[in-house]
Amino acid sequence: MHPFSTDSEERTRVTFVLALASIGLSVGLNASIEAVATHVPAWVHAPSTMAVFGVLFALFDHHAWRWSWVRRCGIVKVCDLTGEWEAHVKRALNGGDGAEEELPATVTIAQSWRSISVVLTTATSRSVSISASMLVMDPANRTLSYEYTNEPGPHAPATLHKHRGTAVVQIKADVEMEGQYYTGRGRGTFGSFKLGKRR
Repeated sequence: MHPFSTDSEERTRVTFVLALASIGLSVGLNASIEAVATHVPAWVHAPSTMAVFGVLFALFDHHAWRWSWVRRCGIVKVCDLTGEWEAHVKRALNGGDGAEEELPATVTIAQSWRSISVVLTTATSRSVSISASMLVMDPANRTLSYEYTNEPGPHAPATLHKHRGTAVVQIKADVEMEGQYYTGRGRGTFGSFKLGKRR
């Protein structure tokens, strides 16, 4: 996975709250150990504030951001797109004169609060995201944009070479997305796709 940017300010707020909680927990643990100092070996110390922060941050980054009450309270606005999606890709032919070729594909998205990976697989190639951003502050226009590299598979036609591209995906619902893509120099193709979540 790679980091992704977002227009939500939640990362600043959450990091600040976790830092305050870490200080409180660290002080509390130190006080507890001192209170029972006669029963605790001298080499036992409470974890540092930074260690507590690291644990809390990792817990939030990988798990807590998905908790329903955290999302209902508005603490997290970043969309959780984790899972396997069925994709229908339409590639424009002949420079976009109306003719299209439809390709079935599977999209697998792995995600934490700060990182994401988007992998699109067809019968002939595999695309892997290398950078991304997610716009979520306008509920009517939630968008995932990402740049990817495409690697041809063993059954790819000779005209398909490794290339880079960009995709812009509208997040319609928790189980539905649609978007457009275009490829870079040397490929020069573009098209659209729809995604439906399998699980």
